[in-house]
Amino acid sequence: MKWISVYDKLPDEDTEVLVLLNFEQEKQIDVGVCFTYTPTWDEIATVPFRCWDSARYDGQDWEYDLVTHWMPLPELP
Repeated sequence: MKWISVYDKLPDEDTEVLVLLNFEQEKQIDVGVCFTYTPTWDEIATVPFRCWDSARYDGQDWEYDLVTHWMPLPELP
């Protein structure tokens, strides 16, 4: 399996994948999902946008541009 750039292709929505996070000082690998968030009428923004999430960061979505690459999860042994 090879890493896929988010500029080349995104995974199917709500599908867990390995992600490479590019923080300022370090790179980190985690499991996450990419999804489209559609704000409700009572929020300031109303335009749908893509974001990433992880069970590890429950309720704290990653900034969209922190994820640079992804790959499918390997099959279980």
